[in-house]
Amino acid sequence: MLTKENIRTVLKALDFYSVAGFENKYQATYGDSTDSSFALTVDLKNEKFVYPEGIHFDRGTTLDFHQQESFVVFECIARLFAVGYRPENLWLEGKNYQGQDLGWIDILVKDNIETEYLIIECKTSDSTIKEDEFSKHWKRTLANGDQLFRYFNTYSKAQYLCLYTADFVDEKLTDTYHLITLKDNEEYLRSDKRLKSYKSLRENQGSAEEFFEVWKNTYGSDFSTNGMIEKDSKPFYIGQKKYSIDDLCRTDCRACTKKEWKISLKTPLPM
Repeated sequence: MLTKENIRTVLKALDFYSVAGFENKYQATYGDSTDSSFALTVDLKNEKFVYPEGIHFDRGTTLDFHQQESFVVFECIARLFAVGYRPENLWLEGKNYQGQDLGWIDILVKDNIETEYLIIECKTSDSTIKEDEFSKHWKRTLANGDQLFRYFNTYSKAQYLCLYTADFVDEKLTDTYHLITLKDNEEYLRSDKRLKSYKSLRENQGSAEEFFEVWKNTYGSDFSTNGMIEKDSKPFYIGQKKYSIDDLCRTDCRACTKKEWKISLKTPLPM
């Protein structure tokens, strides 16, 4: 689990550096030029995460150390910045206005014309227990869509939903995420005319419950575990990389075999 006790080591792994003259401040700088660069800062003395100007907040409960989930949100944002997303692309704790569970989205990524692109829900990991928050919520996602699909009710133009966590085990920082694609694979749909599509739901303003059913029944609850924040990732090009058979296996399920890898092709993976 990420905590204030291991935060210095986590910051080192994320390439943060100590701010000159401030023993308890750490910072990372992003951007490709002086004019467009920006910084992400951690103030250990005051136990605060200092996000760059341009990020939108509906509320600020993840801005300090008072809850463990805030560390995961911070780590995820650092990863997003590292692959090229900018502050103006991120909306933290966006309010969900639809359904019974209103809630607040941890991270909403919008494109450069401010259309929602990616919903990220962050959960804590704990390797010392059998079922941590990340595992619990992924089971709920598989069962009924859980928070990710409920939040999609409000931000229904999103193309991707992601359940994300980060952990610190054996002095090593690790990221784990399950990425759901809400884009159709046209070739796969042509193989069976009975299959329902995301496209038809978008054209007819389908509900989040209907999108969940398409994910479950048409695409077999398929998800990816890479393509979003790796070193060769780019902003707004999720999944745009060449995949090996081994990658496709991991995309399907933890217990898949080589003979079962083709099921992952239900999710469009541009080559």
